[in-house]
Amino acid sequence: MSVPAVERVELSEALGKVDSLAGLLHHGDPPSIEGMSPSVQHQVNFDTNFVDRNAYVTGVARYIEEATVHADMNKLIEEAQEYAVMLYTWRCCSRALPQIKSNNQPNREEIYTKNVEVLEPIVSKLMAFMKFTTSSIHKFGEEIKRLCHPAKKNDFISEAYLLTIGKFINTFAELNELTNMKASVQNDYAAYRRASQFLRLMLDPQAIAESQNLSLFLATQNKIRDLLKQALETTPGYEELLADVVNISLHMYENKLFLEPGEKNMLIKVMAFGLFLMDNKENSIYKMDSKKRINLSRIDKILKQMDVVPLYGDMQMKPYFYITKSLNFDSSRWSHCESSSPSPQSQILTSVETFRESHIEYVSELARRNNERMTSSDKGARSDGENKEMYELALRGLNLLSSWTQRVMELYCWKLLHPTDTHQNHECPQEAEEYERSTRYNYSSDEKLAIVEVIAMIKGLQLLMARMESVFLDAIRRHIYASLQDFAQIFLREPLRRASKKKIDLIKMVILSVRDSCVDWMDGMEPEADPAIKGKKDPESGFPIRVPRKGVSPSATQLYMVRTMLESITDRGSVGVKRSLKKELEPPQVAAINEFLKQSFYWNYLLNFNRSLLACGDLSQLWFREYFLEMTMGRRIQFPIDMSMPWILTDHVLETKDPSMMEYILYPLDLYNDSAQYAITKFHKQFLYDEVEAEVNLCFDQFVYKLSEQIFAHYKHLAASIMLDKSFRAECQKQGHRIPYPAANRYQTILRQQNVRVLGRSIDLKHLIGQRINAAMLKALDVAISRFEADDLTGVVELEKLIECNKLTHKLLKDLLPLDDFESMLNEANNEVSSPFGRITLHVFWEINYDFLQHYCYNAATNRFVKAVILIAPQSEREKAPSMAHAYTWGTKALSTAFGSIFKPYHGFIGAPHFQSMCRLIGYQGVALVVEEILKVVENILKGSLRDYVQTLMTLMPEKCKLPRYDYGSPGITEFYRETLIEIIQYPDLRTDVFQSFREIGNSILFTLLMEQALTQEETCDLKQAWPFQNVLPKPYIPNNEGDDRKQKELELREAERKLEMKYASQQIVPVITEYGNAQQAEWVRSCDILTRERLCCGLSMFHVVLSRIQTFLQDDTWRGQPPKNGIINIDECTEFHRLWSALQFVFCMPIRENEYSIEELFGEGLNWAGCALIVLLSQQRRFEALDFCYHVLKVNRVDMKEGTVMGHQLSKVVARIRWFQILNTQIFDIFNKYMRSASPTDNDAKKTKEFSPPSPPTLLNNYIDSQIKETIPLKEGSDTYNTWLDPPVPIYFQIYVLDLQNPIEVVKYGAKPSFTEKGPYTYREHRQKWQISHFDNGTLSYRENRSFVFDLEKSTGPQEENFTTANLIMVTVAEIIRREYSWIQELVELVLDWGGDSNLFTTLSVKDIMWGYEDPLLKKVKSILKKYVNSTTFDDKFGLFYKQNGSDDGLYTIYSGTKTWKNFGMIELWNKDSSLKYWNTPQCNMINGTDGTIFPPFEDKGRTLYIFSSDICRSIYTVYQKSVTLKGIDLMRYAVPPRVFLNHKENPDNEGFCSPKGVCLPSGLLNVSSCRQGAPIIMSQPHFLAADKDLVQDQVIGLTPDPEQHGTILDVEPLTGVVMNAQKRLQLNVYIRNVSHIRETANIDHIYYPVLWLNESALIDDKSANKFKKEVLMPIKLTKAVEYGLIVLGAFMLICTGALCIKQRVPSKPEDDLVDVTATKVKPDKMPIINDT
Repeated sequence: MSVPAVERVELSEALGKVDSLAGLLHHGDPPSIEGMSPSVQHQVNFDTNFVDRNAYVTGVARYIEEATVHADMNKLIEEAQEYAVMLYTWRCCSRALPQIKSNNQPNREEIYTKNVEVLEPIVSKLMAFMKFTTSSIHKFGEEIKRLCHPAKKNDFISEAYLLTIGKFINTFAELNELTNMKASVQNDYAAYRRASQFLRLMLDPQAIAESQNLSLFLATQNKIRDLLKQALETTPGYEELLADVVNISLHMYENKLFLEPGEKNMLIKVMAFGLFLMDNKENSIYKMDSKKRINLSRIDKILKQMDVVPLYGDMQMKPYFYITKSLNFDSSRWSHCESSSPSPQSQILTSVETFRESHIEYVSELARRNNERMTSSDKGARSDGENKEMYELALRGLNLLSSWTQRVMELYCWKLLHPTDTHQNHECPQEAEEYERSTRYNYSSDEKLAIVEVIAMIKGLQLLMARMESVFLDAIRRHIYASLQDFAQIFLREPLRRASKKKIDLIKMVILSVRDSCVDWMDGMEPEADPAIKGKKDPESGFPIRVPRKGVSPSATQLYMVRTMLESITDRGSVGVKRSLKKELEPPQVAAINEFLKQSFYWNYLLNFNRSLLACGDLSQLWFREYFLEMTMGRRIQFPIDMSMPWILTDHVLETKDPSMMEYILYPLDLYNDSAQYAITKFHKQFLYDEVEAEVNLCFDQFVYKLSEQIFAHYKHLAASIMLDKSFRAECQKQGHRIPYPAANRYQTILRQQNVRVLGRSIDLKHLIGQRINAAMLKALDVAISRFEADDLTGVVELEKLIECNKLTHKLLKDLLPLDDFESMLNEANNEVSSPFGRITLHVFWEINYDFLQHYCYNAATNRFVKAVILIAPQSEREKAPSMAHAYTWGTKALSTAFGSIFKPYHGFIGAPHFQSMCRLIGYQGVALVVEEILKVVENILKGSLRDYVQTLMTLMPEKCKLPRYDYGSPGITEFYRETLIEIIQYPDLRTDVFQSFREIGNSILFTLLMEQALTQEETCDLKQAWPFQNVLPKPYIPNNEGDDRKQKELELREAERKLEMKYASQQIVPVITEYGNAQQAEWVRSCDILTRERLCCGLSMFHVVLSRIQTFLQDDTWRGQPPKNGIINIDECTEFHRLWSALQFVFCMPIRENEYSIEELFGEGLNWAGCALIVLLSQQRRFEALDFCYHVLKVNRVDMKEGTVMGHQLSKVVARIRWFQILNTQIFDIFNKYMRSASPTDNDAKKTKEFSPPSPPTLLNNYIDSQIKETIPLKEGSDTYNTWLDPPVPIYFQIYVLDLQNPIEVVKYGAKPSFTEKGPYTYREHRQKWQISHFDNGTLSYRENRSFVFDLEKSTGPQEENFTTANLIMVTVAEIIRREYSWIQELVELVLDWGGDSNLFTTLSVKDIMWGYEDPLLKKVKSILKKYVNSTTFDDKFGLFYKQNGSDDGLYTIYSGTKTWKNFGMIELWNKDSSLKYWNTPQCNMINGTDGTIFPPFEDKGRTLYIFSSDICRSIYTVYQKSVTLKGIDLMRYAVPPRVFLNHKENPDNEGFCSPKGVCLPSGLLNVSSCRQGAPIIMSQPHFLAADKDLVQDQVIGLTPDPEQHGTILDVEPLTGVVMNAQKRLQLNVYIRNVSHIRETANIDHIYYPVLWLNESALIDDKSANKFKKEVLMPIKLTKAVEYGLIVLGAFMLICTGALCIKQRVPSKPEDDLVDVTATKVKPDKMPIINDT
């Protein structure tokens, strides 16, 4: 079987391909504008610290020995660094400990003991630090002695070893400075020592001595420095060795033989501290300078350039300070350092341009290389030249990163050492802290921007290089390997040949050792007979040496050995070489070796590319501030973010809004990543990381908030600028008012960032900004609506445009951010989510009702409303408009001013633009609400105040007012009317309240008319847009010339129409969706098409409906007057409304005098619209036009053309006004008749009447009482009964009585009878609120009733948190459900119960918990188990007897309102839209009977049974009459629940359907309601098992004593009205506990009907309501009865009198009595007695 060939791919090639894929930017990938994330990853540690030194036995032995010493010194340096970290991160502990205030403090010993216990671990660290310092100084001194020994004096010391000595010097300098600066270390030890001495813990002399030494060590300034110098001064000639160290440091600094920023600082500190250590009495540094051993002038320049160097974080030092403290200091020799010129470190602005150019150049080169790599078709290995170029590119990048990082850190350190003050920076307050003056106020704006830009260069370049790490590393390894092998195998042959030829054995040995240490021969075999080894020339044909090419790098020890051995044979000047072999080599060879040494210096850095990359761009120290925290002396635990450099830089970019810097805004935040990484990996301090994390959380929130606000303001500015009229902008520009466009910014880049990495967390910045923008948009919409709410109705135009501006802003941002739907946000801001009508709609109605109708005047000429000059009605106050930033309105102050000027004219009137805006804003639903409310206002006016005024004015009208003949002339007729209508004219309230009422009606009518016109315009636009999609096409034009055939033209027209239909067939949405969509979509689109067509052709008119509704308000006789006596028309009689309106029109037709306001100015034309509307709706238009007083004057004046004066006015002016009003009235009548579809309104039509014979009741007064009750009882909106039913005035209390189990252990262990003690009541005030009320035409209404409970401690025996022992309802419920539904996992449940310890049958709970619900671990466990086996369970997260019922309703009720008949008043027709229940087993048991128990039909009697439906027990019950009672002076009938209701099926077969489950029947008195209680084993009964089976139920428990008076349910009903005066609904909740297998707690229990609690829901009429009932109901009834009995008595008296008269007539009369002639008496016809002639 053949195996297919597999292409071999090297790992490096595979990694390169992966990186190339990662480097490709796909469409939609966000640009990278953040730093490299220092993730946790595996890194190869190339720094082995010479542990492999013994592998190179071929090397020079003393160099291997030097490597051993070198490794030991490196370990000491690492340990010293750990102590330096300890000192820097030291936080004062003693300051947080309790202090001893006096020597007499009683707990003094206890405090000292605790102090010692806390401080002892850290004191042990200080003791170890002192011992380490002493021992390391000693070791260092011994090593210096060894190196300065005369026998070793001429030995070669390598550059690396001298550098290690310099690192040791640098470490001592750092430890010395840290010990000096950290006073908290001394304070902690002083506190420990004080406590220890008090407790006598230091009795050992050695311990006392060590304590004193440590105290002296910590308290003495520069102790480490002095100890080191003392140790060195014991060694003769140590100055020479230190001079070599200083010189090598100077050489490396000047030749930039360093890479990481810390190395540069180390070289500076070594030079300064080394000179301090060298300077002594015998040999000063100035003598050595004169001997050319050192060069102080060069060092002077360097120390001036590096005026300040960092130590750790915010700690820094001045290297020159050591020089000034030297023994032989001479300031004249340090001209640069002593000069007052500022250090170059303080200036960064001059370097930014150079940095920028080098960054652009390098990034361009890097991009070119990357593009070549990605696009090159040649995927083979790179050549040596290419590898060298990539190597040099990587080294150059690291050098750039390091130089930029050094520059930023140098400026930062210099600023920390030179804080500003109020004189240098006026923004700096005098009370500013030291750190605040060093950071927050110490940088100019340009400096901050420059630092941000440089940081962006560093982080950006760092990320780019990291992405190419695999490419760089491969090239670096291959280049180093090739360079090393070429040098060792090829170049060293010539020096080897020369040394062999001249027999210079030392050079030969060194070269051979170098080759043995690093050479990798081809195929592992050294070429034989190499002539160079023997000093011979190569053959003429050459000696072929093939150098391999591999991607393998040498180890650090190899490089050290090779470099050290090569250094020994070259003379590199003053770098510590004691003797030189340079003369034995040719100069080119020496130069080549030196060049190799210089190039190989960087190899270790580049081989550790990732670590070097991180170190070169490490800016973590910009955050640390331990030294300045130390200076606060405990006043601050941490500084606020305003003083933190990362946030200062980030916030500055946000504040300046510089577009060029916006893409850099994430880079300063990356400093937190550096700081957190450093805190964990270098400081190893969790608390520092936590502080960084806390600040990041706060700063990032602030950053997102500020950035979001800025972005929102920018795009709002842009949207408003787009909306601003260009001509308006140009006109403003001409006037010198410039309205700027928003400056271009680069927010798009930021808004595409979805994975911003901060402290290892990936944050979707785009989503966060989207959330903030959503909130800002919602706030802007809220501000717009709030501004409108603070303004009158004229602001609706500006509101619409403001919403449009926000919508445009949303549109601009929608493509960049995941924003919510704009309409949804608008609905939320408008409160249309939780309310059926929004804020805009409600404010429109409010303004219409309280301002527009009352204060505005209509002018038909302009079709506008303006506010009246004098306001008759009081003006309501509005809330003040919110003062918000311009970003929430129009974006900027200039735009806000501009748009304010644009919309200012709209605030002077209300016209068509306002109505159009209202239509668009509130929509059909809002218009319907406003119109409906306006109709209510009109109804109130017409049926209220205006009707009363009309009635009054009609009494002031003359009974008759004829139209005078033309002979009287127009002046005379005018005067006649004035005198006739004088009382109307002089009516005091006519020109105020009467006209105001008419104005409100007229404005209401005009509002609906103009609103309909606006709606019509909107609908027309909508329909025109919909026409192309509904096959409504324009009729094509077919030219018709003379002589053309008509039929032919018709055929051409139809053909053209057919082509148009085919052309636009694809746009017809109905057939398209029907063909390509699903059935539901097709149904939707057909419905929408029908609705759209109906809007076009239905012909409905809102205005017509409004007029019809107003017409129904005019049924009162006041408006129509008395019917005409002639049966046709009233001509002279003033009984109809049109005659009154004629009189009113006569009043406002009179011209005004000077300084008076006309009727039009005060009330507008709404007055005329109101009068004409009422006349039309009353069908009195023809009579008005024929009989109007003013019209008659106008007609007469047209005939006689007379002039005159009437009431001081010229008649011509009066006639002119009459004519004007006549024209106005005619126009108004025409509009009304158009909408009412009645061109010729007729007078009163004859009405067909039907006669009914009068009833003959036995008692007239009783029937009157009954009829009054029947009229009052129905639930009609606005009636007292309805209001009382809606909001019951009687307080309702919900009382809980819990049954506390006394013997739970006996019940469980021995199956004993449970014994109870009753506790209670725990009383809740029950509040009921009916909502979702709907009225129906069949005499029913539906509603829901929310029930909420508030605990009333005053009426309770104790708080609801009191505990009692009861059954573990959750366990019982779970056991019952598992037994019933999931029996197959009972064993698993048993294990869970036993394991969790939740299997107690009884538990202790509070009243609050058991009522309203609580969480239980057992429920959660069972639920989690069931979820693993079944898809759904019946468990909820919480359990409580009334869980989720506080603040909820018990269903939708539909009851009879009594409007059709009183007999079914209050009866429930439906519950939850069902006429029957579904819980029980028989239709009879599922019946819903009676009322809800709060109301009953009137006229109750003792024989009736009251049915009640109770949702608590999920069934209907009934009550029967028990007895008569008197409550608060009211006679009532008491009804009670009979025992038969709860009897079992054997005693009451009707209850067989309540056996649940079917066939499982409980004893009498119990009802299983688990079927309607989510399966919980709840059993209902009466309290204390009243009327329950004695043997099976009552005798099975102890402590319950049933009493019908205390535990029965009763209702006290007033029989006449059916009103419930007292209600006591009492129920008991029980659970059924039975023996359940696998639940041990029930093992000894057979079964128990366990009572948990019982409740009493009571309502008792209060005194106020009782007195009101007696006064308004019972008292009139009693008075009526009294009148009835009085009439009976009066009738009896009249009978007696009649009898007496009859008796008297039978007695003979006197003669004078016969003189009267009775028959001659005349009786008037209208006074005839009402008796029959018979």
